Amino acid sequence: MIALLVFCGSFSGQEVSFSGACNDGKVDLFWETNPDINCDYFCVERSFNFINFETVGIVYSSGKSSQRYNFEADPSGSEAWYRLKQVDFDGAYKLFEPVFVICAGSSDLETANVFYNSSSHHFVFENLPVGVDIRVMIVNTEMLQPIEFVILKSLSRYEMYPGELFSGLYVIKLECGAGVRTFKLLLE
Repeated sequence: MIALLVFCGSFSGQEVSFSGACNDGKVDLFWETNPDINCDYFCVERSFNFINFETVGIVYSSGKSSQRYNFEADPSGSEAWYRLKQVDFDGAYKLFEPVFVICAGSSDLETANVFYNSSSHHFVFENLPVGVDIRVMIVNTEMLQPIEFVILKSLSRYEMYPGELFSGLYVIKLECGAGVRTFKLLLE
């Protein structure tokens, strides 16, 4: 899944265009300046709530009249806001409007695990991608009565108590964005 937003603004007569996209599970940020003369560096900042931004990297200015820049960020979640903070040599700075990037793919569920405790009759979902919705379907292949639910804005661990399950083969399917992971559970 790819999200792309573009912002154009100016600082001391400088034009800046800023965009972001998800490519192969990484966030690629691009911006272009014209001119780029008084700029010392750019801080790349990220927020998951549009309020609290943290610096995820610094890119130093080329000092040329116009320049294209790019920055690759680890998404650390499936969706986030990214913005530029341009800092001039005199310490003055400008914050540019954030761009929103959605970066969810099949790699999001690669480390997920599912366990069933037959004593306490509950499932444990571990190593889930954080902050995304995960659709879960548990199906007994003989009875075909699925248990379906969504883990909203998940944490890395989630427990679910469906009660005692009948014996048989169960298929547990996790869906997150474009990613799907399937597990099998045999209860005797």
